Amino acid sequence: MLEDVRTAISNANVNQAKGSFDGPLRAYTIDANDQLRSADDYRNIVLSYNNGSPLRLSDVATVLSKPRT
Repeated sequence: MLEDVRTAISNANVNQAKGSFDGPLRAYTIDANDQLRSADDYRNIVLSYNNGSPLRLSDVATVLSKPRT
């Protein structure tokens, strides 16, 4: 289960190209920043589905914000 949590967090927190358009005169890369930035973002990560219902990280862990110094 712990490895599943690590994998879900890693997959949800990626910053890479999403695709590209290649044409005869131009080529474009589609970028998006999927970095998770807040505790709420992490709380909503779906770990799995059971009978169509999502099991979220917040269902199995306490997700806290890092205190600012």
